[in-house]
Amino acid sequence: MGLATPYGSGSEGLTPNRVVVSEGVTLVADEGRDVTFIRGQAATSGGDEYGRGPGAVRSVFLENKARLTGFTVVDGTVATPCTGTIPSDNGDSSGGGILCRTAAGLNAPTVEDCVITNCAGVRGGGALGGTFVNCVFVGNKGRMGSAARDVSLFGCVIRDSVPTIGDSRGDPGVEAPKRIEGCTFGPGEKMYEYTAAPLTLVNSVFLDTNGGIQPYTNKPLVASNCFFAVGAIRSGSEGMITLVGGGIREPDELRFDGEMRPVYGACAAINGGSNAIQPPELAGKTDALGGQRIYHATIDSGAVEFDYRPVFAAALGTGVTVGFASPEVIWSDGALRLTDGLALTANWTVAPDKRVAARAQVTGAGTLAVGLNGLPLAELTETSTVAELKFRSTGDNALAFAFAGEGTCAIYPFKGPQGVLLIVR
Repeated sequence: MGLATPYGSGSEGLTPNRVVVSEGVTLVADEGRDVTFIRGQAATSGGDEYGRGPGAVRSVFLENKARLTGFTVVDGTVATPCTGTIPSDNGDSSGGGILCRTAAGLNAPTVEDCVITNCAGVRGGGALGGTFVNCVFVGNKGRMGSAARDVSLFGCVIRDSVPTIGDSRGDPGVEAPKRIEGCTFGPGEKMYEYTAAPLTLVNSVFLDTNGGIQPYTNKPLVASNCFFAVGAIRSGSEGMITLVGGGIREPDELRFDGEMRPVYGACAAINGGSNAIQPPELAGKTDALGGQRIYHATIDSGAVEFDYRPVFAAALGTGVTVGFASPEVIWSDGALRLTDGLALTANWTVAPDKRVAARAQVTGAGTLAVGLNGLPLAELTETSTVAELKFRSTGDNALAFAFAGEGTCAIYPFKGPQGVLLIVR
């Protein structure tokens, strides 16, 4: 167990930390967040109903410029109970899961690819301070930021937070954020700006329907490529938020599953973001659940990207699965479209010894290289008609397509033993 670390003002030293990461040090879980845990502890006696009180142990304390990557942070709890009057803002009541020495700026600690869950504090149940990238906050408990307070969030999911004692703001899941970019706030998750400093709000989704999104008093807020469920913005605050792209949608137009994956055909956030304003903190990263960050050429609004591979596979035909598709590959006018440098891999299951064909057409000066089961099948250049690249099935046929050069390539539905596959939509 790490030593208790002084922070803020008021009484100190009551909340010990399971792990303390020193200034400038990076702590990485070799095997990832699914199997690597930093576990705090609820109060052992005299605690409140959320476990805050004597004997509690916070999970992590991060000094300036420290980094934490790839852990599940669970059960972290502060040693100060809260049964009425809010206690002083100090290290004993703040950041049940993770407490950061600095909230923002060049010295702020960074937490990446972590799950913060079932933690409890007063200010910041899951976390207080710091920068969080591709993290999932789930089921955390607190009063002034059940999930987090004084944080910058990039590509994060906030869901299933548990507010403790209510106040006029309705116990926001996130309070006083510095930046919210590429995030998803699940149903019931509230956000209260609570600071006069500028808040960057881009490519994000807010699914609360009970007025949980509240800008700071009389301070205009610009939301770029963000989507809000009807009722998400607090009554009387609508005129303070300027929407640039995105918009307000009925719940059946913003459908997500329980892990906040967008539902195809029923979610306006799919391809609703803007690549141009994607922050550098997310460049080259996966999404919050470890999936590819961009499909179909345009980033989604929210923290979790819709996986287009099943859609691409269904378009190519029965028995097809798509293993990889470059982010810029799109489906348009009855074909998958590739440009210079793009690739796609597919496995096509067909009975052995059947004569089948991949179908493609190149327009322009580029070349499509096609491989089959690890060996070259064909190189295709510009043709006036769709070319059939015939082969005899081996059962499981691993196809690889890579296009290079000027122009475009179209990959059409494959031709099975009985001819062109008819796909009914």
